Amino acid sequence: MSGYRLALLEAPAAALDEADTPAGSGVMSVDAAVTAAWADAGVAVEPAAARLRRLYAVQNTFLAGFQTLGTLGLMLGTIGLAAVAVQGVIERRGALAVLQAIGFTRRRLARLLWQEMMLQVLVGLGLGAGGGLLASLPFLTGGRLGIPWGWLAVSLGGTLLAATLAGCLAVLWITIPPRPIEQ
Repeated sequence: MSGYRLALLEAPAAALDEADTPAGSGVMSVDAAVTAAWADAGVAVEPAAARLRRLYAVQNTFLAGFQTLGTLGLMLGTIGLAAVAVQGVIERRGALAVLQAIGFTRRRLARLLWQEMMLQVLVGLGLGAGGGLLASLPFLTGGRLGIPWGWLAVSLGGTLLAATLAGCLAVLWITIPPRPIEQ
């Protein structure tokens, strides 16, 4: 057989369902009649809704995989930010020691460093959310796309938690040694 591998049939909904035909009436549903007539060619008839459900299941599987990969990338980015924060503290030990010498407490310096890191995280999350919203705007305006608010909340909360822990560990791990006064 050559040519098209898919044929679309239009029939009333009642004619498609064998359950609606009276038993023993000799009347076949459209799908049963087409399948019987083309049995030698291996024709299989299925409703469009069932085929679309199968296609959407595959699409949703891919989307879930990409959401998971995106969340993992977000967490890895947060860990990278923690590494950069530690490096920044190491490079600024002298400036932090001067701040301690003029009266800043260790706790106040730790809070300042943590706030600096969290500002970077929040700006990054805001820019990423804006880019994601812009990319999905055509689908959102179509009205058929549901927004996974739960997944977004878990991703955002996990990222903020990882950033908070990374910031606290960066601040606690780095010690600012007192510098002796040179004479």
